[in-house]
Amino acid sequence: METDRVSAGESADLEDEDFVVREMDVYFTPKPFDKDTKLYIAQYPLRPCWRPYELGEVCKEVRVRPESSEVEVDLEIDTESDNYDPEVSASLGLTEQTLCSSEAAADVAGYAVGVLRGGLVHLNHLDAVLQLRPSMAHLISGASRTTRQPLQEVETNGLAVPSVKGDDSESEPWISLTYEPAGSDVASRYYAEMMAIEGRPMDFTMSTKDYAMSLCPGGPTGSKHINRCEVLREMRSLPPEVRFKKWFTEVSQVNRFDALMHLAPDCSEEDLLKILPVYADLVRGLWVCKSSLLYDDGLASKRDKVLLGFTKGESISVKYLERLIRDEQTRNMILNPLGKRREKLQDYKFIVPADSSFIRRYSHIVKEQENAWSVRLRA
Repeated sequence: METDRVSAGESADLEDEDFVVREMDVYFTPKPFDKDTKLYIAQYPLRPCWRPYELGEVCKEVRVRPESSEVEVDLEIDTESDNYDPEVSASLGLTEQTLCSSEAAADVAGYAVGVLRGGLVHLNHLDAVLQLRPSMAHLISGASRTTRQPLQEVETNGLAVPSVKGDDSESEPWISLTYEPAGSDVASRYYAEMMAIEGRPMDFTMSTKDYAMSLCPGGPTGSKHINRCEVLREMRSLPPEVRFKKWFTEVSQVNRFDALMHLAPDCSEEDLLKILPVYADLVRGLWVCKSSLLYDDGLASKRDKVLLGFTKGESISVKYLERLIRDEQTRNMILNPLGKRREKLQDYKFIVPADSSFIRRYSHIVKEQENAWSVRLRA
């Protein structure tokens, strides 16, 4: 990072302050490649960074199932190594090692791959984060290296082992790929495609705060980077009506009742239950910021329909939400603080489990809120 030089006096003044050291333009390319090309992050948790797999030298074959984001890599075994036991390996027919993938992140909607070049940051759409570990399929007694087994976990002597190169007539077929090492012409071409050639200015139709929310899931409300203990101390000094409005709109849109009690230690449960409906609606036993506090009538109405959907079930289909809110940025801005997108199920799941304890303890409040939703639905 580059910093401007400052004098000794100025340095002393800035010692305890946080300041900007560099500003960089950011370009975003949602899908830099063609529709048949996927961008994965591959992790090798069993190999330290100083002892990587020499893929350029030992990689024999790469296979992928793009729809399910599964990868297998065949590596040639060094039979001249001191660690190679020819007697044991000969009985098993081991001449290669297979790395099998497992899912490291169920939802990659909030992740991107960044390329820093020439003072510019280029963010790229990410399809999956995978962890690659050696397969133990050769430990299965009587297993044949030439027979394709169904892709499933096989238990042997207490060890769960995923089969290698497995598929059946109903599963997605493996696609064989050619490994291209870093620095090759093909790899360099794809690397170049991850950087935007030119950008175009965007006409912003939303506030800076809303734009930040659309880029950062759950932020600024619900952000994991907020020091909630510090915010809690600051807000306790505010009047209750200011305190709750500020908390719901700026810190967390979805809250459990027991957590909100810490925000108002001077209030009884009965008093708090009278205050909350002014600023929040009850969804699955949780108090969710009223749409009217966040948006104007148009977006507030659409967000209310989303909340109503979550009152009926823990998930809402992507197709319904795309019809309800056609603009993708607006859709993400509304949904990211409320739910998590599940790509495989093509739906949004409510961001936290239902608060069954509150539902049991305050059934009369639940009934009142259900009636309020019914009235709103008829309006």
